[in-house]
Amino acid sequence: MSGLLLTLDDVNESDLRCDARVLAQLAKTPGGTRVRRIGTALGLRDRTVARSLGRLADYGLVLLGPEDEPLPQRSCRLAD
Repeated sequence: MSGLLLTLDDVNESDLRCDARVLAQLAKTPGGTRVRRIGTALGLRDRTVARSLGRLADYGLVLLGPEDEPLPQRSCRLAD
């Protein structure tokens, strides 16, 4: 059981580091940017960036564009 808890803790810590990197990259473009640009800048896959942006949007830190856009073209910006 403790091995599972350690693994879950590692995954959570990794997610937090990724979220921090995505947020920092987004902060460099105050007018907003697209998922693909963040992924390219950080060397991350679009889905990884989108998951981080989803968590950050849940926290109220990021605003996401319409869901009907293709994932790589989906826009995002820091919340006011």
